[in-house]
Amino acid sequence: FDSGAKPSITESADALKVTAGNLTVQISKATGLLVSESKAGQSFSLANGPRVVAMTPRLPPPPRRKGAKSQLPPSSPPTFAPESELTSLTQQMDGPDLVVSAEYAGPMKSLTYRMKSNGWLTIHYVYSLSGEQEYFGIGFDYPEAKVNGMRYLGDGPSTVYKNRLQ
Repeated sequence: FDSGAKPSITESADALKVTAGNLTVQISKATGLLVSESKAGQSFSLANGPRVVAMTPRLPPPPRRKGAKSQLPPSSPPTFAPESELTSLTQQMDGPDLVVSAEYAGPMKSLTYRMKSNGWLTIHYVYSLSGEQEYFGIGFDYPEAKVNGMRYLGDGPSTVYKNRLQ
């Protein structure tokens, strides 16, 4: 797809609507996150992102006192990354590209959406977390009913079987 036409933007009370050719994305003016996307009238299901997702490790339960017969207290629950607050949302043309920039206070520092005239959308983000994290990354909402499969891409701990301790 190469329309050659410059991307355009329209503004409503709650969203920026960015269009290039037959691709349209809506960005919330309150959060700076994607609200909806469609190409040639066909909607995508990604929404409410990209946002920082992270979880601190669970703390082990406190040790039992000698002779105590009560059950172990549960381990402390993990804490999740706090929400980031949008501090500014700007838009400008950069040559043939339309750039929407969002700045934040919180773990998400910035998001930059770049809509190219050929209909390609790139999203560049910067986030910062401190301390130990069980997991972290970027997330979107996606309807569970539309998930056809899932694959783990991490390089986590391997399973150790009792007969393979060496």
